[in-house]
Amino acid sequence: MPFAKGAKATPTYFRARSGALCNSGEYRLKFKGSCLCGALHYEIYTSKGEIYQCHCSKCRRVTGAPSNANIVVDGNDLTWLKEPAELRQFETSEGWVSSFCSVCGSKAPCKDERYGIYYVPAGGLDSDEGLSVARHIYVGSKAGWNIIGGHAEQRSEN
Repeated sequence: MPFAKGAKATPTYFRARSGALCNSGEYRLKFKGSCLCGALHYEIYTSKGEIYQCHCSKCRRVTGAPSNANIVVDGNDLTWLKEPAELRQFETSEGWVSSFCSVCGSKAPCKDERYGIYYVPAGGLDSDEGLSVARHIYVGSKAGWNIIGGHAEQRSEN
């Protein structure tokens, strides 16, 4: 989604870096994020500003909420602003992975090596301007008490 030149907002609008997965000249959003204790600091770039909420049982358990909320970015579009020494991962026997801060327990960006992408928790970003929920996934597994509002697409699986 291209953005208007000179748009004034936080996060910052900027012209895409060379090598980024977007059309040349496209304007993109830049966000900074961190964990609750501040041990993990990162920066992401996205042209879509789309949040995906997953309602599967694993995402509900790891967040303690009716769903998680992630932004998917290319592996080159996340930069750790300081060495992520406190970043830890939990992996199930089936290969499902969750990343978190070992100090405060906050969800953290999780790299999916298979696709070269990061799942970035939307709640860890310093600003949410320019973001919106684009899709709810695995709604066939959602908690029975969870009522999904809004107009975002809903898929029973991925």
